[in-house]
Amino acid sequence: MKRTIITSLLVTGVLSLSLPLAAGGTKDAGSSSVSKGAELVIDNEAEPQSLDPTQIQGIPENRIYMALFEGLVDYDPKTNHAVPGIAESWERSDNDTVLTFHLRKTTWSDGTPITAQTFVDSWLYYLSPKVAAEYAYMPAMIIKGAEAYKMQENQRLRQSELKHLTTIPFRYSLSVRFRMQSI
Repeated sequence: MKRTIITSLLVTGVLSLSLPLAAGGTKDAGSSSVSKGAELVIDNEAEPQSLDPTQIQGIPENRIYMALFEGLVDYDPKTNHAVPGIAESWERSDNDTVLTFHLRKTTWSDGTPITAQTFVDSWLYYLSPKVAAEYAYMPAMIIKGAEAYKMQENQRLRQSELKHLTTIPFRYSLSVRFRMQSI
């Protein structure tokens, strides 16, 4: 019995020490920064069809997407409630038709700031008929003006109409107007 416990502890210790090596860690013990050229390795079982977030349809692409990007909010897997992502907080308007997200100050890996305009630009790209995103109908169902922009029913709507409906009062604050009466 005592021998089994000692053997189990040794195996656990060896495995826990080998995990950083298996993960590709090459950082020196005394170094406090990640070496240039660091890589994220994912055993994905299949090649992705695309790395463009607007073209993602399958599980292999989704695994990579989830490792690379963070949305305005995420969800708690235990409660399914929204938890902060890039938005550190959010509030609803009195009539429940506008959500205002307050973003934390963060950057892309190259140091470019992620602002409210970053989200507006990405949504405009995603909704663009030229991009033909498979799931563009999802935001178009709930964001006011998004369906008209996606369908380009009125050529004058274009970007200005959606920007009018998706206002940016401050650099790190984003208000989204919804089509429905309440959210």
